[in-house]
Amino acid sequence: MISFLLGNCTPGIPTATPSTATSTINPTESTKSPIASSSETIGPASQLQTINPLTGLLVADPTLLQLPALLVSISHFPVNARPQAGLSFAPYVFEIYITEGATRFLTTFYGEFPAPEVPIVGNCNIRREPFIQTNLILGNQVWLDSNKNNIRDVWEHGVGGVCVNLYDKTGALLQQTTTDSNGYYGFNVEPGKYFVAFLKPPEMEFDQKNIGEEENDSDVDPAAGRTDAVDITSSFLQVDAGLIPLTIPPPTSELMSDLRLCLGGGAGTFTKMFLCQS
Repeated sequence: MISFLLGNCTPGIPTATPSTATSTINPTESTKSPIASSSETIGPASQLQTINPLTGLLVADPTLLQLPALLVSISHFPVNARPQAGLSFAPYVFEIYITEGATRFLTTFYGEFPAPEVPIVGNCNIRREPFIQTNLILGNQVWLDSNKNNIRDVWEHGVGGVCVNLYDKTGALLQQTTTDSNGYYGFNVEPGKYFVAFLKPPEMEFDQKNIGEEENDSDVDPAAGRTDAVDITSSFLQVDAGLIPLTIPPPTSELMSDLRLCLGGGAGTFTKMFLCQS
């Protein structure tokens, strides 16, 4: 009897009963985690693993992203060597100071094999000897205006092998030179008034004159092929010429032969290729 009474006085403890109700999900509510998993894609499914992380651009062949990146280093040595060319199809190029005035180019290729670049040059020999300053300098660069906007953009290349003539204010020819592989030229001059004339390569036209800022526009009269007279009292490196290509020349058999030689395998293949491109 006592046990019966105590059992009736004990407070009941609820027992959890599994719910048989089926939870419903509002089809208008998102069930995704705020953090996307590695299997999820952003944007069209066709962009999955086709973006080059160096450039942020689509790659033509996604399988090339499975290959390791290639790091290339080219030194400027001796210190009076001209700047190397041929790295223009790399997404990034870093120039690193090493010692005693020497520098090194460091670049990375990933997601795309380097392709032959057909340089557009003038109808004169490309200057290969280093420029040595002996007086005030007058000059700067001839560049290829690829997008034809009459402005030198940072990614546009110089044009090598363009004949450049220096005249005094009376029109007397004083000096002649040509642009190097990066389109640069220069004259050593005394203080005075000068103008510069450029020999326009075939299948090209000059940019419009004085369209933008002095450091990134063309200073050449398109009809005359020369600049206005410049009064030189100190070195002046802002006399530029922009060239608009009318046609892009196809690779010549000689160029393709040189490229095959440069790509011929063995140690230092890529270094040789860039040196041959320069």
